[in-house]
Amino acid sequence: GTSNLTGSVTVNGTARLENVTASGSVIFNGDVNVYGGTYSNTAQILDRAILNGSTVSGNTIFKGNALEWGGTFGGTGVVVGGDAESADCSTAGVYLQFPHPNNGRTDCDGKGATDPSNVDVNSTYSQFTDAQMAWTIIGCGSDTQAPTVPGTPTSSNITNSGVTLSWTASTDNIGVTGYDVLQNGTVVQTVTTTTATITGLAASTTYSFTVKAKDAAGNVSAASGVASVTTLAGAAPVAGTIYKITARHSGKSFCMRGGAGATGNSVQLTQYVYQAGPHQQFKVEANGSYFRLTPQQATDKALDVTGKSTADGANVIQYTWNSASTNQQWSFVSVGNGYYQIKARHSGKCMGVAGSSTADDVNIQQFTCNTSTTSQHFYFEAITGARVATVEPLVENVHELMVYPNPTKNSFTVELKGYDSKDQAVLRIVDLQGKEVLKQDLGEQRKVTYQKSALGMKESIYIIHAQVGKKITTVKLIVNE
Repeated sequence: GTSNLTGSVTVNGTARLENVTASGSVIFNGDVNVYGGTYSNTAQILDRAILNGSTVSGNTIFKGNALEWGGTFGGTGVVVGGDAESADCSTAGVYLQFPHPNNGRTDCDGKGATDPSNVDVNSTYSQFTDAQMAWTIIGCGSDTQAPTVPGTPTSSNITNSGVTLSWTASTDNIGVTGYDVLQNGTVVQTVTTTTATITGLAASTTYSFTVKAKDAAGNVSAASGVASVTTLAGAAPVAGTIYKITARHSGKSFCMRGGAGATGNSVQLTQYVYQAGPHQQFKVEANGSYFRLTPQQATDKALDVTGKSTADGANVIQYTWNSASTNQQWSFVSVGNGYYQIKARHSGKCMGVAGSSTADDVNIQQFTCNTSTTSQHFYFEAITGARVATVEPLVENVHELMVYPNPTKNSFTVELKGYDSKDQAVLRIVDLQGKEVLKQDLGEQRKVTYQKSALGMKESIYIIHAQVGKKITTVKLIVNE
């Protein structure tokens, strides 16, 4: 925001001011945070004080860890500090502790610096004394009551690899803190809402889902009724269609290393959690009785066995399309339940994930075909509304907010695509309660990486808003522990 400072106002240290109006000889010093409000005369805001929308005049001093929302302070000799949080006051006095019957203080009572209560318990950041920490048992027992049983889950958005579940909320004498979602009796997800999206399922397979509610004391409800869900069969690839291609053993999808900007030759094909970018979408195109697989971030390229190798372990890359190159031609062999092997024409070998790994960013290579090796099994999921690839170089003019990996356990990258490079970007992250986790002016920056721990993000769902010029784009981020 913009602050209006006139007269002889002084701002020192790491003081932060936003939408503040200050005049006279006001001093802001130290690590203070001041949001809004009017400050005049010789008022001083010092140390680690936090003020929001306050009116401060005279020679009033705020110091220490003082905290004030919307109060009015003035006159002569008013000092607010320590861990105080006071109401309006213009009576001279020293206020270093929150008013409470235990310390004999009331708001603006005018007691001086020598009063026994005027001790700043936070001044040295030492451990609290036994007296300060003393408390009295008043007969409250521990919470042993479990939440009520959640409603039986209902299913929607069933695909060949996932399903969305929803259920009726539980109640609790204190409060429900979350729900465990069990797949075939094993917890696969914990959520704080009454919906969950399950991914990484096998095609044409039946699963049983139940839900348990829990509270802050660790009490867990009995399991809900059972929801039985059968995933759809994977469809045979059809020429002219753009697909997400996913490995059976890992639930990870094909991905061109380097992301949407990887348009050159010899870019490696890997597996990665699906991020919905063009670098993870592939068009099946007919080439005689075989097929070309075209990555949608580089539509003049095709998936290619490097160097026309016929050896096991040869990498699959992208390379400029040549209709005569048999190492760019593929066939699809059904292994049942909607899964297919992807076989190279020149070698007769099948694509597979190196080492049958389930990790992100592992190379896709060719191996001797083995129908029992699930890291050679892939299903093709048509991308609804995907843009159709052509063999001309793609000019990207679509505004896109990409967040990857998503879900994330540690760091994640936010990338803005298709915007005017001169437009100023602002990024905000909020939780489901609308609390702002981050607001950052990116300027002309279009790609930035964040650490979950640095932002204090816990396991939950967050909403990321990007405003570039007048265009606002929103995407959901799932954070796991």
